[in-house]
Amino acid sequence: MGFVLLVMLAAAYGIYYATAQLSMIDMAQDTVENSINCKTAYIIREERVFEAPYSGSVYHSVSDGERVSKDSLISTVFSGKISSDKLKELRTIDRKIQSLKSSEFGLAYVFYDSDTESAVNEIISEIPALGEKNEVSRIAGAREDLNAIRSGVSSSPSDRLDSLLEQKQIIQDSISAQRMDIITDISGVFTTYADGMESALIPEDIPSYGASYISSLKPAAAVRLSRSEAEAGGAVCKVMNNHLWYVIMNVPLSRMDGRKVGDDVWLRFNSMAGEKIGAQIYYIGEPENDIVPVTVRCGQYLEGAFAYRSADVDLIFESYSGCRVPIQAIRSDNNGNKYVLGMIGTREYICYCTVLYSDIDRNIAIIESTQTAQNKIQSMERIVTGER
Repeated sequence: MGFVLLVMLAAAYGIYYATAQLSMIDMAQDTVENSINCKTAYIIREERVFEAPYSGSVYHSVSDGERVSKDSLISTVFSGKISSDKLKELRTIDRKIQSLKSSEFGLAYVFYDSDTESAVNEIISEIPALGEKNEVSRIAGAREDLNAIRSGVSSSPSDRLDSLLEQKQIIQDSISAQRMDIITDISGVFTTYADGMESALIPEDIPSYGASYISSLKPAAAVRLSRSEAEAGGAVCKVMNNHLWYVIMNVPLSRMDGRKVGDDVWLRFNSMAGEKIGAQIYYIGEPENDIVPVTVRCGQYLEGAFAYRSADVDLIFESYSGCRVPIQAIRSDNNGNKYVLGMIGTREYICYCTVLYSDIDRNIAIIESTQTAQNKIQSMERIVTGER
């Protein structure tokens, strides 16, 4: 009698197990971040501002936003007023020099045989792509190549460059006014704009910047330093170090619990289309009214960062990407290994997993398949969250 009852109970449980309503969710990938938003963070970088030794005309040898190397010529200041025609001649020559140095062609076609047709076709075939990129100077260089080929002139790139430099020197020598060449002593990004905060935020002074000082800063729009004229002692241009720069922000003290200098973090620049870069915590200042200034160091070039002084950023401490499930969907086998039940159609699969992140208050977990899992979570259609 007892055996019959046991069989009946087992059968009843089997029927229940087979017919029990399952709770399921669609398999979905998600990313959860431990981050804090700072609406007004400030970018700090090594900046070298160059001044005019006397009043007069200014000529910039490079363009705004162009990267320059250490010990290179960036600008020239002439005493007195120089005719716009002379400055225009210089600008034309410099554009040709730039075109020569950067051209895909390099103005380097040297022809010692009669196969000029293929060379012409090669140059012409590259021009549409340059047009799409609006590479005007390089198109001009290609045109000069074509003219040189058609005229039968043959010269090496170094000869062409020497010729252009000689022409530039002749133009400069024809200007009788005193002149001073500005040579940058750092490499970086050249600009003729300044925002007045070049001396207010200096990398060497980061340890002295408190939370109240950061709050007191008033960012201003960048203004043009000079176009073609300058006053004695006035700023004419600057170069910004693009290899190493910093971002400083005020953060609630509670959010820095357990954080230390050297920790790897990420910065997302919301004011720069969500650009995200890796960084390191560089300095943590003293707290003031439960607010602490935090500086992170960035060693990656980010073009937009050199057009702004302040930015809306997310400071991201950790980021977890994987399958998002309710905590109760995670199960354990007899050995303590974690798994979830996945579904494809009506078939059920055991998917062993690693829990990357969990939040009891929000009842969520981010998981990923173990390396040895036979059934991968990302291959499932749905995840069982209840019953079985």
